[in-house]
Amino acid sequence: MLKSIDYRSLLLLMLFIPVGSIGAAEELSVRSRLAGLPSTSAAKLTELANATEFEIRQKVASNRKTPPAILEKLAADTRPEVRIAVATNLSAPLSAHKILASDKEVQVRSVMGRFEYAPEEILAVLAVDTITDVRFEVLRNPGVTPKVLQLLTQDSNPDIAQIATQLLNQGGPLIED
Repeated sequence: MLKSIDYRSLLLLMLFIPVGSIGAAEELSVRSRLAGLPSTSAAKLTELANATEFEIRQKVASNRKTPPAILEKLAADTRPEVRIAVATNLSAPLSAHKILASDKEVQVRSVMGRFEYAPEEILAVLAVDTITDVRFEVLRNPGVTPKVLQLLTQDSNPDIAQIATQLLNQGGPLIED
C-alpha cells in the first residue's frame, strides 16, 4: 500500500507541475497585454516598467499612454529592444530622445535617426554621429529638415555630403533604401 501511495503522490506532483507553468505563462501574457493597452493606468504602467521580462518593458515603452518620466527611464534600459521602442514612441519626451541620441548601440541611434518624427534637435545631433550608417539614416529620414541637411552637406563622407546638397537644391523627396 505504501508503494501505491507514493506512486499516486508522484503522479499528482507530475500533474501539477505543468499547471503551474501554464499559470505563469498566462500571467506573463496578461501582464504583456496590459503593458500595451492604452487604457492601462499610469500607475500600472509604472509598475510594469519595472518588470524583469524585457518584453513587458518593451510593450510599456511602446505604449503612447506611458508617462513621460517612465519613457525617460526606459530610454536608459539595459535592453536595446526597449530603448528602440522608446525611440519610436510618439509620446516620448525630448529628454528621452536626447538619451537615445547618444546611446552606446549603433542600432538604437540608427532607428532614432530614421524615425520620421524625431525632433530636429535630435536629428542635428545624429547628423554629426561618428558612425556613417547613423548619418545615412538621418539623410534617409523623411522628416529631415533643411537645417539638418545643411549640416550633412559638410559631412566627411562625400556620398552623404553630395546627397544632402542635392536634396537641398532640389527640395524634393528624400532618398529611398
